[in-house]
Amino acid sequence: MRYLPLTLLAVACHPVPRAPAPAVPSVAQLSPGTVRYAVTGHRHVEQRFQGQPIVTDATTFLLLSVVMTASDSGLGVDVVVDSVDMTGDAVPSAALVQAAKGARFTGVAPSADGKLAITPNASADPVLDQIALGLQELLPRLPPDGAAPGGRWTDSTTYTGRSAGLPITMTTRTAFEAGSWSQRDAERVLDVTGEGDYTLTGEGERLGQWFVMRGTGTSRSTQLLSADGVIVVGVLVDSLQVDVEVEATGTVIPVLQARVDTVRRVLP
Repeated sequence: MRYLPLTLLAVACHPVPRAPAPAVPSVAQLSPGTVRYAVTGHRHVEQRFQGQPIVTDATTFLLLSVVMTASDSGLGVDVVVDSVDMTGDAVPSAALVQAAKGARFTGVAPSADGKLAITPNASADPVLDQIALGLQELLPRLPPDGAAPGGRWTDSTTYTGRSAGLPITMTTRTAFEAGSWSQRDAERVLDVTGEGDYTLTGEGERLGQWFVMRGTGTSRSTQLLSADGVIVVGVLVDSLQVDVEVEATGTVIPVLQARVDTVRRVLP
């Protein structure tokens, strides 16, 4: 008969204790820290000029470093464009795309209302204009006390910047709802969905002509957030219909844009 050593018998008779399950957070809340995001945006645009249809498709890929710092007025936000690439139809020149690398955007998430606002870059660069506009929707907009499972809240934001070389004002109203905590790899994540609509107005001179823009759009978003308000993965689907009027001739150019942006956290 073969005998096991006493030490092995002790191990066999006493099961190895399991690691405790990760604690379920109470809320997801924007917190000081540093995170890197990879963002991919696809845009499909249809317009009609002088009776002729014009269809363009373009893709933008970004690597962004986001630093949030605590202050007396809330959270200071610093976003740096680590890398940018654009492919497809009617994209800006390679020189403009390259010049956007290293650009910095600043913002604030006031503790009073939890809104996150990114200030447009000062230079008149269409690449930076597009990035600044996209940041308004991609970064989390959470209540000041955080998002709890089953919670609902509404966010209204007015953004003033540029699009297609023209000054614009965009006013959004989005209803958010938090689902429940789930496990993703070794981390708890909260499912937050948003559904909203917005208006876009703008006017200005371009190519010697004065243009006026008026449009409306809708957006839907889904984000999986960590307890400290980091987007583990997120998707934004947006649809915009805008009329662009050439004031001198009264010509109206209808434009339809469909946009899908995805964002994911890049781990060190």
